Amino acid sequence: MSKGFTLIELLVVITVIGMVSTVMVLSWRQGQDSLALQRATQKLAQDIRRASELALRAQTDVSQLESPCGSGSITGYGISFPSVPAESYVLFGDCDGSRTYEAGTDAVLRTVFLEQKTTVIESPFSVMFTPPEPKVYVNGFEMTVGSAEITLQSGEEGDTRIITVYPTGTIEVQ
Repeated sequence: MSKGFTLIELLVVITVIGMVSTVMVLSWRQGQDSLALQRATQKLAQDIRRASELALRAQTDVSQLESPCGSGSITGYGISFPSVPAESYVLFGDCDGSRTYEAGTDAVLRTVFLEQKTTVIESPFSVMFTPPEPKVYVNGFEMTVGSAEITLQSGEEGDTRIITVYPTGTIEVQ
């Protein structure tokens, strides 16, 4: 009787270790993408709530803005997506009363880039809040019924998360 392992036994063990390692790496990457999507969704929801809170306070302090109003004062705050699909969005102050974001005219509080491999795939182009209630505007039109949904996706065929904004200013993350 010999002591040691045969070549076949070693090959079987190496194959099993290789398969287990492959499964672990793939699961880890999916987990990373899922966490990135969750972080991006929570960050966007937080920024939408911030726009609502600024409108509730009728915040007019423009000292912390990337680009303050050239003329006039801020009439409301919102979130705007440059296009859909989008990898970034702008938190803005409406300077001209149009209730939509207009580059070069409205104040930019900050531009936010989403987590890597995360994009907004369905969205109105802008959601805005005006004081004092606040009223909710989607693409410049007051929302009185229904809801507006913003859908984020991880990767090209990955998981999705939905942020819903209601006429009352309530924000729900699914």
